Amino acid sequence: ILVKPRKSELPDLGYPLLPFEDYCEFLFQGKSIQLRFGKSIQVDLIESIPENWHERVKKQGPDEVWLDYDLLITPLIVRGRRAGDRLKPMGMQGHSQSLQDFFVNLKIPAQLRPFLPLVISGDEIVWVAGLRPSEAYKCGADTKRVLKIKIINSQNYLRAGEKPPD
Repeated sequence: ILVKPRKSELPDLGYPLLPFEDYCEFLFQGKSIQLRFGKSIQVDLIESIPENWHERVKKQGPDEVWLDYDLLITPLIVRGRRAGDRLKPMGMQGHSQSLQDFFVNLKIPAQLRPFLPLVISGDEIVWVAGLRPSEAYKCGADTKRVLKIKIINSQNYLRAGEKPPD
């Protein structure tokens, strides 16, 4: 049970969170989208793919995703969830799943679900930021250009009660 005054901040529990529940913003190269608690989403287009890109993708954490740029419909949009949202999570061989089931399976707290950023291409979710990308937009042998989207943590931001690093 979470008890808090209506206007107080939710704890982030390490997840990237949108500034408010009905947030919706375009995401494109050169623009940074500010999230709560000093986090932001940034995007870069990689025109020439490095030779060792497979190894680099394998080492990525949940805060970075490489997508096949030529499969995307731009501009991308960052928004919160909507009724009926579905995605094709990486590792499910293209099968779709309701966003609600996805959150329940990952045990995402209900109070955070409306604030988790979704990166949208056309009408499809391409990345649940900080969690998992869509299988439909993953890089493959035919990938010529990569869109790298990353969650950045500000070095200057401290949460309430945190002490600055020594």
